[in-house]
Amino acid sequence: MRIAKGLFDDLFEDDSDGKRIRGTNRAEAIRGTRGDDDIDALGGDDRIDPRGGDDEINAGDGEDTVLGSSGNDDIFGGDDDDDLSGGSDNDDIRGEDGDDDILGGDGNDRLFGGDGEDRISGEGGDDRLFGEGDADRLFGSSGNDQLYGGDGNDELSGDSDSSSGNDILDGGKGQDILTGRDGNDILVGGTDNDELDGGDGQDSLFGNAGDDLLVGGAGGDFLNGGGGRDILVLATGGGRDQIRQFRDGQDRLGLSNGLTFRDLTREQRGANTVISVGNDELAILFKVRANTLSSSDFTFASV
Repeated sequence: MRIAKGLFDDLFEDDSDGKRIRGTNRAEAIRGTRGDDDIDALGGDDRIDPRGGDDEINAGDGEDTVLGSSGNDDIFGGDDDDDLSGGSDNDDIRGEDGDDDILGGDGNDRLFGGDGEDRISGEGGDDRLFGEGDADRLFGSSGNDQLYGGDGNDELSGDSDSSSGNDILDGGKGQDILTGRDGNDILVGGTDNDELDGGDGQDSLFGNAGDDLLVGGAGGDFLNGGGGRDILVLATGGGRDQIRQFRDGQDRLGLSNGLTFRDLTREQRGANTVISVGNDELAILFKVRANTLSSSDFTFASV
């Protein structure tokens, strides 16, 4: 059967249980069975519909599309830029080479970008996303997800506009942008100059090495800049943040939403300093003396 005006050949559409299916080096429409298939598409820009079952799919060379279906699938994108979808259930998807678009679908999935600038979305379930090589974009969506940027300047977002979860975001190497959004998230910057924004919830932010920007967002958050010259942002109405390892003369506190140094009250409480605006306590700085803080320790932060 010819489809798409001869651009594809329909290779297989037998509905019997479980098949070993081999493609060619042409562009093909490959359909699996409702059983557990072993599909190797080989070359060409293929469109693969596994249709169900626990399948192993090797898309091979070419710009391929793998449609999501039911079953716990193992999907390998191969070379070039692929669109890979897991569908329902728990899938393992590896983009391998190329700039891939990977969707986990429902289920608790493991998604690996491989080399190339990939876009990876976990969608439903508690997923683990790995950007690996190059500059990737990772989106956890709903569920309690784990996102690891790997090499390159990555963008990691824990949740979508309509979902929330308690996520772990680790930028790895490169200058990364991490956004927790809703939920009680853990954000880890990695080795370079990173931007971390916890969003809503009680989040924990760790800048680690590099000159990092840490924004706790709404909720009482934990901020630790780590090494480098970091900026830790204060804001009114977001709960009292806990700030560790603040180094006077190296790190600075960022003032947002029109705050100025003159608006602040600095109060010594034991070995720690509490910074307030009126009755609104913005942050507690552990093991910092209030009388050592001056206007030079603060800067304007546009967030």
